[in-house]
Amino acid sequence: MTSDSETLTGDIAASCLPVFTLDRELRYTAFNRAHAADMKALYGVEIALGGRLADYQTVAVDRETAQSNLMRALAGDRVVASAYSGEPGGERYIDVVHVPLTDASGEVIGVEVRAFDATDRQAIETALWESEGRYRDLFDSAVEGIAETSMEGNCLRANEAVAKMLGYGSAEEAAAEIVDSAHQVWADPDERSRFAELIRSQGTVLGYECRFVRKDGERIWVSLKSRSVPGLDGEATYYKSFVEDITERKRVEDALRKSEAHYRRIFETAAEGICVMGSDHRMTLVNRRMADMLGYEPADIVGKKVESFMFEEDLPAHQEPMTERQAGLDGTYEHRFRRSDGSILLTNVSATVLTDGPGDFAGSFAMFTDITERKRAEDLLRRSEVMRNVAEHVARTGSWRWDLDPTGFSWSFLKERLLSSSAPRRGARFWSNSAPLDLIAAARPRQGRVKAGGAAAEKP
Repeated sequence: MTSDSETLTGDIAASCLPVFTLDRELRYTAFNRAHAADMKALYGVEIALGGRLADYQTVAVDRETAQSNLMRALAGDRVVASAYSGEPGGERYIDVVHVPLTDASGEVIGVEVRAFDATDRQAIETALWESEGRYRDLFDSAVEGIAETSMEGNCLRANEAVAKMLGYGSAEEAAAEIVDSAHQVWADPDERSRFAELIRSQGTVLGYECRFVRKDGERIWVSLKSRSVPGLDGEATYYKSFVEDITERKRVEDALRKSEAHYRRIFETAAEGICVMGSDHRMTLVNRRMADMLGYEPADIVGKKVESFMFEEDLPAHQEPMTERQAGLDGTYEHRFRRSDGSILLTNVSATVLTDGPGDFAGSFAMFTDITERKRAEDLLRRSEVMRNVAEHVARTGSWRWDLDPTGFSWSFLKERLLSSSAPRRGARFWSNSAPLDLIAAARPRQGRVKAGGAAAEKP
């Protein structure tokens, strides 16, 4: 050995971890103190330059492993072997790196062996492995469907939930058979491209609803939560998606939508005015008929208090039905409103109490029938009756009505003027086995003549 080969280089000597070099016969050409100490601790030997490594390794398995790695290095390969030492719980993990040594012509003339402490890295790898195990368990047992697909649409991995959702017998079967998800899974192949573009632009997409096709051809609705997973270079390598089957929810929503449309048509075309009032007396919903009855557009009514459409003198009486509603009592009553032009709207109200979840008063639902014309007709009829009675009194005449019922009729004669005191009072109904004309004839001696057409006049 020359003096240079007997002297460790500065970096080898400075290393706190074992470093040594061997020639092609696997004899020591250099080593540091750390390696010498390891050999003393492992095999109880004092190594020396020129000595053969194999002669110092008294444990056969260590010798065979070292020989295999060294021969591969002499053949030109870079070899990394892992080892550990120490008591359980205090192990030190070592990466042993074998690097071929070459001369100026590139010919391999020996091997340099360096050991690196990999304990920290091993701890990280162990934690990652354990984390991967936990993730794998969660992935496989998750109730929600989970799938990983390549950028091109190949299924890389799927859990049992998504496999069942798509009609496959197992997760392995789904991963093996789905090689083009755009055409095998997506009901609209072009939508997958749009979805991928959305992920590329946003990174993560939540609540994306679309239709998938099961293996048997049945279409289902799903909601996707997806993100792209980057590689070491930062570029997306695959998509990870959580898949929820929302077919039943969509069916219910569709049924509710149709039902709502049906009742909306009834609501808007009802002959009666309909109004929903909140607990604060503000109207939250009115139909077209109610708005027309009041002379407004629906938008002009919603949000205003019902009292805004009443006459001030009617407000005290309005408190009674409102108190009943707040007490949980339904009711039917007549009420007056003020139209947009100031005219009167008379209505018949049928109100039902609305409650919230706990059962507290939340407002009321009411239907309004416009009885303005009916009330006007009744008033005219009453006035006509009064005027007729006044006219009869002034003219000293009367009238009678002969019903289809042959046993009775009604009178409007003045009691003491036209008939005897036994005749019925004005307007009362008199029942008799005698025909009306018989009664009139009986009264003729006292009352005088009977005019044609049912009218009688007192003898002057």
